Amino acid sequence: MRDAGMYGVLEEVVAAARRLAGDDAVDYAERVIATHTCVVCGVAPVRMGWADTCLECAEAGCHGMSERAWTTTAKGRYAFAYRTKEETLQTCPQCCGDQWISYTEERDHFSYQFTKPCPGLRLDHRIGLFNAAKLPGNLHSATFDGFKTEDNPALRHALDQSRDWARTVAYPAASSRGLSFTGGNGLGKTHLLAAITRTLTMARGMPVMYIDWAELVRQLQSAPGETKSPAEVLKPYEQVPCLILDELGKTEAREWRIDALESLIEARYSAFMTVTCVSSNFFGNELRDRIGPRAFSRLKAMCDPIVLHGEDWRERR
Repeated sequence: MRDAGMYGVLEEVVAAARRLAGDDAVDYAERVIATHTCVVCGVAPVRMGWADTCLECAEAGCHGMSERAWTTTAKGRYAFAYRTKEETLQTCPQCCGDQWISYTEERDHFSYQFTKPCPGLRLDHRIGLFNAAKLPGNLHSATFDGFKTEDNPALRHALDQSRDWARTVAYPAASSRGLSFTGGNGLGKTHLLAAITRTLTMARGMPVMYIDWAELVRQLQSAPGETKSPAEVLKPYEQVPCLILDELGKTEAREWRIDALESLIEARYSAFMTVTCVSSNFFGNELRDRIGPRAFSRLKAMCDPIVLHGEDWRERR
């Protein structure tokens, strides 16, 4: 349902654009008015009468600041993001700096307008999300653009699917499927997981936790001698909106490790607002033997598979 008053205002915008900006601007404004749908996806309705994007595309494009305003480095064991210049802070172009996004829903043939906080409006918030993900320091600069496919169709497919998923996965991640990367050593599985982490935190404002399976095993082993129980160690990984679990099956299969993994995967499988991405060097029955049949089955139900083939990049250097 269009707002008649707003529609009249937009018609005046078209007239002004015709006088001042020429045919290109007129065509753009007329397309917004004629379709009243998002100019990015071309499908969903715009989030407000004056807006030209839907709520989802607005959230996906809500950067708040350009990448030139922040950078990353390795700080200790982990990747660390920080501002480059304090004075370059800008307000979000999607919410116009008011920190709220408005959207309209149709209910019982009536239109209702709602507002919600602009997700990840401030750069500091997204920097905090990136740093909280605990990405390994050597992966701080991993991006999709930096992923080398070497004219390998399997790697190109993996790159395209990973980038599309990171840009479009729903947040909150209700009923969303994650990704499962399998392939030999040196094909870029960890690089793609790091690029996903960077995109979800800095471009989407989504909380993420990255953990290598061997490191999680180490934390569980040391838990009885510390103040945390194994259940307390697993709890943050069970609840985070997006879990990145790298090198699954890296350690030898032992009953307590399989039990811990099954507990973690089962908790995330049962949760409504979480999504999980994993990687492993092992395939099929070998992976099932290393992580247990229950966790293996759950992950197949939770994740879309991406198989990487090719030559170890370390051997090409």
